[in-house]
Amino acid sequence: MRPLSVQEMISVWERGEWHSPLDRALLLLQAGQPASSLQELARLTVGERDRRLIELREQTIGRRLSCSVECPWCGEVLEFEVDTSQILQAPATLHTEPIHVSADGFSAACRLPTSEDLMEVLRSSASPGESRRRLLARCVLELQKDGQVVEFDRAPETIDSTLCNLIGSSDAQADIQFSVQCLSCGKSWQATFDVTSFFWKEIAVRARRALSEVHVLAGSYGWKESDILGMSPARREFYLDMVSA
Repeated sequence: MRPLSVQEMISVWERGEWHSPLDRALLLLQAGQPASSLQELARLTVGERDRRLIELREQTIGRRLSCSVECPWCGEVLEFEVDTSQILQAPATLHTEPIHVSADGFSAACRLPTSEDLMEVLRSSASPGESRRRLLARCVLELQKDGQVVEFDRAPETIDSTLCNLIGSSDAQADIQFSVQCLSCGKSWQATFDVTSFFWKEIAVRARRALSEVHVLAGSYGWKESDILGMSPARREFYLDMVSA
């Protein structure tokens, strides 16, 4: 993993601007891990993918996250800062072994879902309940009833809910939440942190800003985009100050 240059931020933003959040997550990761293919990265568990995204953000922008959330009761916008160390799970703590669960005489072993699994499920127009079932069917490695292997479509709904709860608790990095209390109305709740959405917005802001700087300097001096972006931020800022003086 290595930090993204301004040229790479522009490139990944340009490629992913009209794509889904799942695609954006993988494009960001590949930019930081150019030796890995999108297919390889799609096979990472969701938690491992998000852990790497947090590391990439840390290396590219820094450890401090400036967050904001709107109170669902009174609409007050709360702003706060979080350090990446507060949300980053160590690789050793991530669940890599099959998950086992038993209910109603059934026993199942399953793996954690990946981006590849989510993409396959999202391609269908199934209802949320059907999508959850399809996702679990992809992740179940083996299902037994009274010691005999059976197809997943024979499993009761109690297996579904039990597996979902167990997957959620086993892949903590995939479900990052903050405890928030509104200073205006006093209500408290758990706010979900989506690293892909958060990081993508930061990349988009930086890419647009850099291209705006190219527009100004190219128009003023006739320089090429590659030459302008190859300058250090301090040098670009100096020339921008000269143009506006």
